[in-house]
Amino acid sequence: MLVLLVLSALLATGCLERRVVKRSGWNKMFMESDWYDGPASGSDGSQATNRHNRGYAVELGRFGGGEAFHGVHSLMQTARQDAGLANLWYATIGSETTVYLGRFTDKDSKEAKAALREVRDAEVNGKAIFAKAKVVKLNAERGDALDPRDLRSLKGRGLFTLQIGYYDGSYGPDFRRAAETAVDVLRDQGEKAFYYHGPHRSMVLVNAWNRTEAFTLVGQVDRYSDAVRITQEKYPHNVPNGVSFGPDDDPEYVKSQRSFLVPIR
Repeated sequence: MLVLLVLSALLATGCLERRVVKRSGWNKMFMESDWYDGPASGSDGSQATNRHNRGYAVELGRFGGGEAFHGVHSLMQTARQDAGLANLWYATIGSETTVYLGRFTDKDSKEAKAALREVRDAEVNGKAIFAKAKVVKLNAERGDALDPRDLRSLKGRGLFTLQIGYYDGSYGPDFRRAAETAVDVLRDQGEKAFYYHGPHRSMVLVNAWNRTEAFTLVGQVDRYSDAVRITQEKYPHNVPNGVSFGPDDDPEYVKSQRSFLVPIR
């Protein structure tokens, strides 16, 4: 049975039934997490410029004209199902569509180099079909088309989701694919599940609520709504890398690893 897991460093303390999230505590929590992507602007202008840098990705293939629709679908299916790759997406500029893997702020980062190596080493029927793949700079004018299982497909709507697990390098080099598989299992069970590939780990999340649905304001404090707490009862813990907590685990650590809300942005 596939068991889901979760991020340890993010969770604010509190019990399941009475857990509260102070508004002033959100900034610190997300600045220390994989969800934080830096300030929107800076006094020297460099940070504002970086906000417009779309970063880099591994390019798997390009398609133009009438072949784009079937070509993109076929390539992504082959890459995911036959080559075992994950974190796939595509973008269209004009009449040309490009399939990518990953997204990196620095083309020379360890993550970008590891992803490129994984892509080039991937084989289908004994052939390295992506041996000529390369890391490319992303064009700011491209039109992204995200996997509907990707949490980013919901960005910009002011929604919140419940993080119930994560996979990281401790799981193995295919941890991103493991997260996507976990989401597939949840969806087969009727859950509205998503994955989010951060720089160092891939999160597993369920449901999406707007602020009114997610929180109940009591005084100056936002408490989780009944809808969120009911979902927490079903998925109470953040268990790392598919390994559920057992009687030998530190009770205090287990207590700290509860599922928690994150904003979709």
